[in-house]
Amino acid sequence: MSGNPLGAIEELLRSLIADRLKVEAERVPLDASIVEELGLESIEVMQFLLEIEERYPDFRFTDPQVSELQTLRDLAHHLEMITRGMFPREA
Repeated sequence: MSGNPLGAIEELLRSLIADRLKVEAERVPLDASIVEELGLESIEVMQFLLEIEERYPDFRFTDPQVSELQTLRDLAHHLEMITRGMFPREA
């Protein structure tokens, strides 16, 4: 894992997506669109988000958040801000 919190989150997200796509994590670009470029179906995206919620138990996605988080980098940055207390956690 990376030495910085954002890097560690990015690595975790890449690993989770790589498992779903059955590819090596290094082949998953952080700036690719989760739906259009990585090709996840709606149900796969929901399962992926639920998996993230399991790893970050105080965090729950809302519909507006999901529509704003288009790439793994967007998602990693958002989670990193929450873990640092810069964004409120959703109830």
